Amino acid sequence: MLDAIQSLEQVPSKIGELLSAGVDAIKCYFTMTPDIVRAVIDFMDRRVPVAGHLGYCSSMEAGIDGLEHVWISPYNDICALNMRFAKDASMFDASFWRDTMAGWAQADLQGVRVRKWIDAMVDK
Repeated sequence: MLDAIQSLEQVPSKIGELLSAGVDAIKCYFTMTPDIVRAVIDFMDRRVPVAGHLGYCSSMEAGIDGLEHVWISPYNDICALNMRFAKDASMFDASFWRDTMAGWAQADLQGVRVRKWIDAMVDK
């Protein structure tokens, strides 16, 4: 089942409907804003796991149970500030892939941000 949550106010009704339908997990997607991802996680209150294919928000800040597509979900945590996804990033834009690969190519994979991210994944 795929549905969009466009505002914080929609979280209780949309997620409540899914819970009532008996879902066993929730997956957040790339274009969800950090405040909506956090609201979904808070509303779920550990009733079912929340995974994500994150883009606009930081996987470190989300407090999410699992990450999908790890080549993209930690991107904003690891890549340089000037290379991070903006709110208008679209995976359907040809430049998205070029820019994302350039961001990974320039990322300091031995740096503090990467170590912090890996440590958080190990702890989680």
